[in-house]
Amino acid sequence: LIIEENGVLHPIEIKQSANVTADATSAFTVLDRVNDKTRGMGAVICCCPQPGMLRENIIQSSPFGLSERMTGEGHDGIIKM
Repeated sequence: LIIEENGVLHPIEIKQSANVTADATSAFTVLDRVNDKTRGMGAVICCCPQPGMLRENIIQSSPFGLSERMTGEGHDGIIKM
């Protein structure tokens, strides 16, 4: 899944596993070759017990904690990256 906002591409990978590694996001680098776009914050949605960072620009979270992790306070129902 790729979300585009103002010329920034946000890749999202959905995995069933609870043990996801940063290697699961290696395909995200393909977006670096898209002309006139940049790659922004990405996410892996998985069955992990705790949210965290897989890389400096990739969040790992369960589907239940993703919007809180990506939006912080002032949640308006829209996921902001």
